[in-house]
Amino acid sequence: MSKDSKTLKIVCLISLFFGLALAIISIPLYVGGHMASGTIMLVMGILALIASFRGARAANTPSTCGKATPLLGVEAAAGGVSIPLSTVAGLEAQPDILVAVCAGVLLVLGIIAAVFSNRVFQKSLDR
Repeated sequence: MSKDSKTLKIVCLISLFFGLALAIISIPLYVGGHMASGTIMLVMGILALIASFRGARAANTPSTCGKATPLLGVEAAAGGVSIPLSTVAGLEAQPDILVAVCAGVLLVLGIIAAVFSNRVFQKSLDR
């Protein structure tokens, strides 16, 4: 496994953790009466879980990274959309701050994972 594949795997596993955290933290928002915000955050957390899982699996076989790159880009976009949604909602609950932090981390990790996934895929084409 190349250095870029290892980096992709590690970034995706960390992103998997933050996607799970976003999904879990969104439950108190949903139960606390903010159903729309909680539901959107839960869907985005699940989307991040799926994208991270696919990216971590794709790191094992570089030729499949081409299929994971768009999903990781969607994960970054979901993180970018989650930040304004969590802050604009004007919630005074603590989970809202945690959602914004998790979404920001997912945004950064999604961009890094998409870049490394593309890099691993391009190197597999050169072989």
